[in-house]
Amino acid sequence: MKHHHRHENDCLNCGAELQGHYCHDCGQENLTLKEPFWHFLGHSISHYFHFDEKFFNTLVPLLTKPGQLTLAYLDGKRTKYLQPVSMYIFVSIFYFLVVPHLQHKADKDEDDDQIVATAKVTPGKADSLKKAKDAIMQAPMPEIARKEALKGMDRAIAKARNKSFEALPFARQTVVLDSLKAVNKAHPSDSLQEAVDDHTETYIAREDSTYASYLKRQAKLPEDERDGFWDRYKKRRDIDIKQRTGKDWSLDKEIEHYQPKLYFILMPLFAFFIMLNFRKNHRYYVEHIVFTIHFFTAFFIFEIVAVPINHFIFNDSELFSLLSYAVVIWYAYTALRTFYQRPPWLTIRKMVTLGICLSIAFGISYEIIRQVVYMLA
Repeated sequence: MKHHHRHENDCLNCGAELQGHYCHDCGQENLTLKEPFWHFLGHSISHYFHFDEKFFNTLVPLLTKPGQLTLAYLDGKRTKYLQPVSMYIFVSIFYFLVVPHLQHKADKDEDDDQIVATAKVTPGKADSLKKAKDAIMQAPMPEIARKEALKGMDRAIAKARNKSFEALPFARQTVVLDSLKAVNKAHPSDSLQEAVDDHTETYIAREDSTYASYLKRQAKLPEDERDGFWDRYKKRRDIDIKQRTGKDWSLDKEIEHYQPKLYFILMPLFAFFIMLNFRKNHRYYVEHIVFTIHFFTAFFIFEIVAVPINHFIFNDSELFSLLSYAVVIWYAYTALRTFYQRPPWLTIRKMVTLGICLSIAFGISYEIIRQVVYMLA
């Protein structure tokens, strides 16, 4: 393809004097301003495939040689690879488009699929669901399929009961819950206990409509069952948001919208914990950051592949999920061994510590997001 370069030797972007077709200062190519359409199109496509080439040059070692890409990048071999943050952003866009959606769909399917497939009844009608459950008990089918169908039906019945309970006036809820507790005490059963727990959660959420009513309920509890300072603080804040916005506020629901931002808080925190655990390696903090970004990028890529396979092929199998986690653990172990050059037994011990640190980092990140949401509510 013929390149339409300018004859002048000044860079149009920064004004530097040129020694060739590219500026040594800012990197811009010295192209004519009025290039033909086909040249513009071809130039754009070549830039795309240049990115595409860099993406795959980065992807292969990232997945197949854990830790090696980070070593190569920090050794200065960077031209053929995407920048760590660019790679992370590119991958995370697909991750947050695909994985949370399928996970939510899986949670919903867990409650609804067996009902639709076997009972053909509308959820929310407890009597109909009971009849459908009896029909499943009598229907000729493999025992494994029967157990799965009954599990789904039990969840649907509990969901239907709790929905009906939510619609009752508060005084009526009190009577129903007390009666249910009395029956469960006289004739204990797992299903009754589950109903009591679900209804109690709904009842408490409604009872704690103000912070004063929450404190009143807490005062009635034995001292060892009362919430501590931190739980009281979070409860007060949640009630405050509910009163200000006029709607129920749930951290978990808000985190779904803030999840991409959460990881930008989480990764620097986790890199700091890694630096503390591997301080004897005498690496700079930014080197731990690069390692952390590469690790989370690889994890996202793996989830982008594994979650759809598990959902569409293995029907959200718990065994497949366990195998997936085993692969992630293997990747983490190999990456740590390669990058930090520690003995196997010490690497395993560090992994256990880092698992605890990751939980702490998640907790801190969640709380930062909670504070942001609280201020913006």
